[in-house]
Amino acid sequence: MFRNYVILLLLSITTFSCSYFKANKIEENTAIAKVNDVYLYKKDIVNSLPDNFKKSDSALLASNFIKNWVKDQILLNKAKINLKEESEEINELVEK
Repeated sequence: MFRNYVILLLLSITTFSCSYFKANKIEENTAIAKVNDVYLYKKDIVNSLPDNFKKSDSALLASNFIKNWVKDQILLNKAKINLKEESEEINELVEK
């Protein structure tokens, strides 16, 4: 009888611990920002923080990282558009 309780307890602990780790994995893959079809995930922000930062600075560091990431994505998209336009102009000049 006692053995059955121990087995039931171990199965319960295993089930709940697996659910705990799945919840953390989903949280890491939470999208924080999106520019066009590119996403910034929470794990990207966490990985960008220095090892020796203060907790009080984490919000500021994360906010700055997000703002810079968005600016970079917008600039990258604009550069791709400009490159496409310029390559069309270059192709026209080459054909002449």
